[in-house]
Amino acid sequence: MYEFLSVILIVFGILQIILFFKVWGMTNDVNHIKRSINGIDNQDWNTAKLETLAGDYDKAYKIYFRCFINDVYEMYKRSDGASNYYADEYAKLVNIYTNRLDTLKGEYHISFEKYATREKVKEMIG
Repeated sequence: MYEFLSVILIVFGILQIILFFKVWGMTNDVNHIKRSINGIDNQDWNTAKLETLAGDYDKAYKIYFRCFINDVYEMYKRSDGASNYYADEYAKLVNIYTNRLDTLKGEYHISFEKYATREKVKEMIG
């Protein structure tokens, strides 16, 4: 009986250790989760960072701009007529991309005013 109980406790202990490392791994993905919620594609974001490090600022800018346009479109779809939601989320998005573009050397900017309201985006989409 003690041998059976010992085997059960050892298996239970091993499973607890595995579970601990799985949970720990999930907590390390907070940045990825945050970017996913904001609609930022993590792979494109990392590619743009690598291009910045490599000194190819034009390519990094193009990637950031594509990500920005994608994020604006996703916000447009999610807002569904709620102007306050779009305005609040857009302000956060502008802050994120302003900080990213500041890391690029040169005159790289996005005309944020062009996409500032849901109505302006709706006119562009048609």
